[in-house]
Amino acid sequence: MSEGLHDFTDNDAADFISANEDSDSNLFQFLEFEINVQQFNALSVYEKEIIRHGIFLLGVCHFLHKNCFIVVIGCQNEDLAFDMFQTLNASGTPLTSFEVFKPKAVSSVGNSYQTTLKPFIDRIENILETETTSDAKERLNDKIIVSSAVTYNGEIISAKFSDGRNWLNNTFTALTQAVDKELFLKNIAIQSEFYNEIVAPNQPKINSQTYRISNHLSKLGMGTKQADITTLCIYYLKKANHTKSYILLSVFYGLIFDSAPGTPNRIKALSDFEEVCKATAAFFTLWMGSLSTRFPDKVYTELFTDVNNISIRNGKANQKVKFVKDKFKTALTREKVFDINNNKTSKFQWVLKAKNIEWYKRQIVSKFALFCAHHDATADTRPGYEGLLTSAQSGANDLLTCAKWFNSDHEVIEHVAPQNMPKNIKYKNYFDLQIYPGNTSVVNKIGNLANFSRQQNSSIDSEWPEKVFFYWSLTTPTANKSYQVQQLLTNLGLTANHLSNFPPSLHNLSSTTSYLVTVAPIAYRGAEGLSWDKAFIEKRSEHLCERVYDKLSGWL
Repeated sequence: MSEGLHDFTDNDAADFISANEDSDSNLFQFLEFEINVQQFNALSVYEKEIIRHGIFLLGVCHFLHKNCFIVVIGCQNEDLAFDMFQTLNASGTPLTSFEVFKPKAVSSVGNSYQTTLKPFIDRIENILETETTSDAKERLNDKIIVSSAVTYNGEIISAKFSDGRNWLNNTFTALTQAVDKELFLKNIAIQSEFYNEIVAPNQPKINSQTYRISNHLSKLGMGTKQADITTLCIYYLKKANHTKSYILLSVFYGLIFDSAPGTPNRIKALSDFEEVCKATAAFFTLWMGSLSTRFPDKVYTELFTDVNNISIRNGKANQKVKFVKDKFKTALTREKVFDINNNKTSKFQWVLKAKNIEWYKRQIVSKFALFCAHHDATADTRPGYEGLLTSAQSGANDLLTCAKWFNSDHEVIEHVAPQNMPKNIKYKNYFDLQIYPGNTSVVNKIGNLANFSRQQNSSIDSEWPEKVFFYWSLTTPTANKSYQVQQLLTNLGLTANHLSNFPPSLHNLSSTTSYLVTVAPIAYRGAEGLSWDKAFIEKRSEHLCERVYDKLSGWL
C-alpha cells in the first residue's frame, strides 16, 4: 500500500475520478463526496496531495470490498494444507520446499539462530537467489533437496514439493541436538554450493584455455595439474550425462571445507577429492565399456543406503577413498567383468567383454577411453605390431588434460574403415568385405575408431589408401614430405595418378592441421603398405582395451 501510495500521481487521481463517474468501471461511485477532474486540477499542491491520497485509499478499499472474496478451506492436517496452498498458488509465485521449511528451522533454535543456523541458511539462499525466475528457482531447489536427502541419510525422494517439504520437516524435527541441526543444514549448503560451482558450469567452448571448475578448485588450494585432471574427469562425467555420480562427488567436495586452507587436513581432503573423481571416471568407463548401455546408478545409491554407507548422518567413518574404490570394484566383480582379488584374471575378464562392445554407440566414453589408451604412448614400430601403441616416457604425450580434451583436433570420433560400406569400391586390394557382415560387424569396435576434428571427420569418408595419405600427412614433418610421397605411394602399391584422384579436401586439411600424435600408429601401418582389415581391427580392439584397463585400473 505504501509503495502504491508513493507512486500514485495526479494523473492517476484524475483517472480514478473519471472512473467514479463511469457505470462500467469497477470504481463506479466509490467516492462519497462530489469532485470532478476540473475541480481537482484547480486545487493547490498541498490540497491535491491530501485529496490524492484519499482517492487512492478509497479506491483500493472499494475494489477489495466489491471484487475480492475470502474462502476458508479446512484441511485435516498441515501436509494437506501446504499441498492445497501450492496448488492454488500455482498462478502466482510458488514457495519452494526450503522456504516453507525455513520458519521451522528458525523457531527451533530461538535466540541462538544468528550464530548457529543462519550462516548455513544464508549460504543456501544465496545460491537459490542466483535464479532470476520462480520456475528456475523451484527447479534448483528441488535438485538441491533431492541430493541432500540421499547424501544426508540415504533417503530417496522425488522432486515433488510435498516430498521435499516432508523430508525437510520430518528429518529436522527428529533432531534434538543443536550440532545435529547444524550438520543437517550444512549438508544442504554444501549441496547448494556443489551444484553452483561444479554441476552448473557449462562445458567450455572448443579450444578454450580457461575452465571455471579448475579455477574454483585452484582457489580452494589444489595444485594446477591436480585441478586439471580432476576437472577433466568432472567434465567427462557431465558430458556423458552421468548425473548420479554427483551425489558421491559432493560428499568428498564437502569434506574440503572441514579444514582451513593450507593445513595438512585441507591438502588431504583435496587429494581425496581428486582420487574420488578419477576413481569415478574409471569405474564409469570400465562399466560402460564392457556392459550394456544402462548406467550404474544403483551402485551410487547403494553407497548411501547400504548398512555400511557414506551418508552424512550415519556413514562418516566410511567417507574414505578406499571404501569408495572397493565399492566400485565389488560392483564390477558382481557383473563378472572384474575380479577384485586377482588383477590378472580381472584384466582378462574385462578385455574379453570390452573388445567386442560397439564403442561407437557411446562416443563420449569412447573418446575418454581412446585418450587413456594413447596417453604417454607412441607408435609401435616392431614388425607385426604396426598400427599399435607402445608406452613412452611420462609426459611424452600427455593427453589427459583439459586443453587436449577440448582441443578441436580431438572433437569427434572417426571410423578408420568407413562406417558404411562404399557403394563403389575404388581400392579392392585394400578393401575387406568381412568388415561389414551385418550383426557381426567390427566397424563400431574401438579398434576401428580414432579422434579427429569435426572438419576432418566430415571430409575424409574415404577408403584406406586415401586415409593413409591423409594420416601420414598429419604425422610427417613438412620438411620431409617432398621426397617421402613417392615412397609412400610405392608402399601402398599406388602411382602418382592415384594421388591426383584423391579428394582435394585431403590435401587442404593435411596442410592446415596440427600434428596429431594419436594418428601416428595408424599412419605408420599404412605407410608400411599394410592393410586395414577385420583381423587387424579385432587385434587393435584388444590392444586398446588392454591399455585402457591398465590405465584405469590404476585409478581404482
